[in-house]
Amino acid sequence: MKNLLFVVFVFLFSLNLLAEDLKLLQEKSFNVNKGEKLFLSAGGGGDVIIKSWDKNEVNVKVYGNKKAESKMDFTIEKKEMEVYVKGERKGSGFFSSFSNIRLKYTVMVPNEYMLELKTSGGDIKIDFVSGLKKLSTSGGDIELSSTKGSVSASTSGGDIVVDNTEGDISVSTSGGDIKLKTVNSKIEASTSGGDVLVELRGENKGIDLSTSGGDIKLLVEKSIKADLELRTAGGDISVNIPLTSTEKISSSKFIGKCNDGGNSIKATTSGGDIAVKEIN
Repeated sequence: MKNLLFVVFVFLFSLNLLAEDLKLLQEKSFNVNKGEKLFLSAGGGGDVIIKSWDKNEVNVKVYGNKKAESKMDFTIEKKEMEVYVKGERKGSGFFSSFSNIRLKYTVMVPNEYMLELKTSGGDIKIDFVSGLKKLSTSGGDIELSSTKGSVSASTSGGDIVVDNTEGDISVSTSGGDIKLKTVNSKIEASTSGGDVLVELRGENKGIDLSTSGGDIKLLVEKSIKADLELRTAGGDISVNIPLTSTEKISSSKFIGKCNDGGNSIKATTSGGDIAVKEIN
C-alpha cells in the first residue's frame, strides 16, 4: 500500500511540473555573418530548437520554470565568429541533479550557419539550416528537417530522425531508432537497440549501418553503384535491386555488386532482418 501511495504521489507531482508554464528568462540578439557558428551547451538540460531566417542576426531566447530561474546561470555573448550560449547550475552537489529544473532554448540563426549543440537531457530540433552540425544529447531525441551540410549527432537514449537533407551523416544512439532521408551522402548510422531505416537518393558515397537488436532497411535508386556486404546473426536478408554479381555465402551473409560495383554498402545486425530495396 505504501508503495502504491508513493507511485501516485510521484505521478501527481510530475503532472504538476508539466503543467507549470515556462517563462522567458533571457533574450539577446547579435549581428552576425553567414557561415559563423553557434555554440550552445545546456548543462541543466532542456530542449533546443533552432530555426533559420533571412537576417544576419542570431536571436537567443531561454525559457524556464521557477526552479530554473533560481537555480541556473546563463551566459549569452558574442565572440569573434561565434555566438556562445551556456546554461549551468548554480553551486554543485548530489542534490542539485534533482532540482526539477525545466528549460527550453529557442534560437534563430541565418540560413547558412554552423551549429555545435549539447544538452544534458532534452531534445534537439533543427529546421532549414545549412552548415556543419555537431549535436549531442544525453537522453533526448534529435530531429533535423530540410537542412544541408554535414551532420554528426549522438544521443544516449533517444531516436534520431533526419528528413530531407543533403550532406554526409554520422549518427549514433544507445537505445533508439534511426530514420534518415537524404541525398548524395556518406552515411554512418549505429544503434544499440533500435531499427535503422535509410532512404538515399543520388550518389552513394559509402554507407555503414549497424544495430545490435533491430532491423535494417535501406531504400536506394535503381542506378546506384555499390559493393554490398550484409550480415545478420539471427534474421533474414533480402535484396530487391538489380545486381551485377552475387555471392551468398550463407543465410546470414550476402555479398554482391550493383551496377558493376562502387562505394561499399555495409549493414550488420545481431538479431534482426536486413532489406535492401529500390525506391518506388
